[in-house]
Amino acid sequence: MPSLSSLGSTTSVSSLWSCLCWALSKAIMSACCACNFCNSNFKYFFFMAIDLTFNINEYLNDDDYLTWQQGRHKTFFTYQQFWQLIQHQKVVDGRGGGLVVGRLHSEGNIYFFKEEHNGFRNLNNHNLQGGEFIINRAATAKYGSRIEQINREVDRDILYGKMVSVSSLLIKKDTRILNTHGEPEKLLWLDHHQFIVNHLATLMHYNELVEINSYQK
Repeated sequence: MPSLSSLGSTTSVSSLWSCLCWALSKAIMSACCACNFCNSNFKYFFFMAIDLTFNINEYLNDDDYLTWQQGRHKTFFTYQQFWQLIQHQKVVDGRGGGLVVGRLHSEGNIYFFKEEHNGFRNLNNHNLQGGEFIINRAATAKYGSRIEQINREVDRDILYGKMVSVSSLLIKKDTRILNTHGEPEKLLWLDHHQFIVNHLATLMHYNELVEINSYQK
C-alpha cells in the first residue's frame, strides 16, 4: 500500500481517469485563485466533489498516518491529501478559535497546519499545547492589543493559588472545544493571523477570552 506522501502509479483505466480528473481540478483551481474567487471553504467543497473520482484506499490508510505521526517527518500535505485526512476525522478545524485540549509540550506538542498557496504546511516549530486558547482571525484583528496584554499578564503566585490546570476551569457552555486527543493524535487546522494565548494566561483570563473569541466578523 503506498504511503500518504505518494499517490503511487497504476496502469488501470480508472486510475488514469482519476489522474486526468485531478489534473483538471488543479487547472480549474489555479484559474480560481488567479481571479481571487476561491477561499478555503470553496476549496474544501470543490475537492470533496473531485475526490469522488478517487479510491481513497489507493493512497491513504491508518497505518500510513500512524507511521507519519510516529516519525514526525511529514511537513506538507497537498489539498487532496488534507481533505482526505478531514474525511477520516484526523483533523480538528480550529479556524473559529477555542480552548485547545491535547498533548502538553512534555508529551510532544500538538501538530497544527496552515494553508499555503498549494496545500497545508506543518508549523510545529511554533509550539502549541493543550490548555492554550486560540483566538479566531476576526477577533484577533479587532482585539489584538488586549489579547497581547492578556498573554503577558501572568501572575504565577495568584494563578497557582487558584488553579493548577485547565481541568480546573468551569467550562462555559458557549466555549468552542478543540479536542485533538485520539489514536493517533489529531492535527489542528488554523488560519493565518490567529493568536495563541499561553496556557497560564488562559487559566487566568478564560472567561474574557471566551467573550473575545465570540466576535465573528
